[in-house]
Amino acid sequence: MSHHRDRQLSRIVVPLLLSVLLTGAFIFSLKIGEVRFSLWQAFVEWVSGRSSDAAVIFSELRLPRAVLAVLVGATLGLAGAAMQGFLRNPLAEPGILGVTGGAALGAVLVFYSGLASVFVFALPLGGMIGAFLSVLTLYLLAGLSGGIQTLILAGIALNTLAFAGTALALNLFSDPYA
Repeated sequence: MSHHRDRQLSRIVVPLLLSVLLTGAFIFSLKIGEVRFSLWQAFVEWVSGRSSDAAVIFSELRLPRAVLAVLVGATLGLAGAAMQGFLRNPLAEPGILGVTGGAALGAVLVFYSGLASVFVFALPLGGMIGAFLSVLTLYLLAGLSGGIQTLILAGIALNTLAFAGTALALNLFSDPYA
């Protein structure tokens, strides 16, 4: 009975503690920066519409950075939880399915081909396209009727192939940054 009560208590305490830590980290990230100012004063000036240096730094730099960090973290957590639930494995991560290898290969190809210096979003787009192509290839290899084991084996093979392609690309390009 005590074990059951402890488990129920941990289901309340752990999310509450993590929420408090997230809030503290969020507020702390609003304070971090070259320019020091009162966070409360900058918030009040921003809400009232005054455009002081502190209000502009708060609203245009630090607040978007902090909100984006929370959103990216939450999205990555949800994606990880979905993958772990789908594969029924608490240790599952995108490398198992070849997504990270494909993203790395796409980014390396874009970087060393020179597209990254021409178009500012070429590098992230190359990574996303590489990840998408690896998922598409995984789908073609494993198919809809393939089980989880088939999906994992195809993903591991795809990841190995993608990292071999990345190593090959790094060795073939004669770029001083390699």
